[in-house]
Amino acid sequence: MINQFSKPGAIYAVVSDSYDIYNAVDTLWGKELRDKIISTGGTLVIRPDSADPVVVLPKLITSLEKSFGVTFNDKGYKVLNNVRLLWGDGINFMSISSILRMIVDVLGYSTDNITFGMGGALHMGVNRDTYGFAMKTSAAYVNGEWVDVFKDPITDPGKKSKCGRFDDPRLKLRYRDGTLDNVQKFDEVRANAK
Repeated sequence: MINQFSKPGAIYAVVSDSYDIYNAVDTLWGKELRDKIISTGGTLVIRPDSADPVVVLPKLITSLEKSFGVTFNDKGYKVLNNVRLLWGDGINFMSISSILRMIVDVLGYSTDNITFGMGGALHMGVNRDTYGFAMKTSAAYVNGEWVDVFKDPITDPGKKSKCGRFDDPRLKLRYRDGTLDNVQKFDEVRANAK
């Protein structure tokens, strides 16, 4: 992601909580990739997205301050250098208020450090988490071999996803290498729905 998207003035976001968000922020982004993030000139937006943001975000933002440092804006609030955070899980008016109270009022960071994803809770009470279901990539074909892909965030074990290839004869190939297959016409979709 750094090689592909980072350049002076660019902003690029990376989901980082598939396994251990604290290790990702403390070690991978904060130590191993720190100099590369800084030298390429872009702004990395790290996306944790599991568990209670009022618990997780303070740990992450203080870790990022230790690794990247801060500058103070004209209102006296801390602004992280080279990195930001994005939270999209469970976002609604109350969670935004709670997060900002912690980040701004308690810890003294500027709102410039965090952005919020849309979140289904802003426009309806039912979302993918209502039933604990989301579609994820479960396998990838890399260098001639299938590799398991899954999410198992340390902050929320309830979001662990299945991994590996699944064979279901009812499923048809729809997209591969830029080509659409088995495309249904709208009339067929309607007929199937009946």
